[in-house]
Amino acid sequence: MRGFYDVRIFKKDLKGKSDSIFINESTGLTKLLKKPLLTIEKQTFTESQKNLKNPILWFDKSQMTGDEIFLLSNVKTKKLDSLKINGNIFIIEKDTLSDEGYNQIKGGLLKGSFKDGKLNYINIIKNTEMVYYLYSDEDQKLIGIDKTSCSEIKINFSNGEIGEITFLVSPSGDVYPDKALPKNERTLKGFIWRKDEMPLKIEDLFSE
Repeated sequence: MRGFYDVRIFKKDLKGKSDSIFINESTGLTKLLKKPLLTIEKQTFTESQKNLKNPILWFDKSQMTGDEIFLLSNVKTKKLDSLKINGNIFIIEKDTLSDEGYNQIKGGLLKGSFKDGKLNYINIIKNTEMVYYLYSDEDQKLIGIDKTSCSEIKINFSNGEIGEITFLVSPSGDVYPDKALPKNERTLKGFIWRKDEMPLKIEDLFSE
């Protein structure tokens, strides 16, 4: 099955949008693709404007975008099995304890795995960058804001949220006290929060 344009996905455990979609039920493969940018758009668009055109998925509290998104489901159970995103990966979660904070990770290639239909872990490689808010386990006070770059990051998910983060290759960065990091340095280049696009009910699948 092929669908285009303005594709919208609404499931209990997954929401999404893209320009077009390809579904092969015999293999369990789903592709979410974007409309290619015009030459003038490539030349004039900011990185955020380009990311606005990318396919997007929402898993629980995580927003994920990239140039191409591939989902693989178990053919028998129909549950999600694995995830791959190619190019301009951007993962964003609203930080639950601060008013304006966002946890962010970006990179060049993402590979992920599901367990019982829930996102279990992901690996991001190629020029990965991260901004993450760190809190004390005892009193939930902000310890600092971690800004790190490396070649590969592994992230485990817990209860639908980013859990344990492991830097696998050549990490470089620092944890900054809240007052030491200006507001304009708390978002990675290309950041754009697209929560208002998420379909929240069946009616949102249809345009006005």
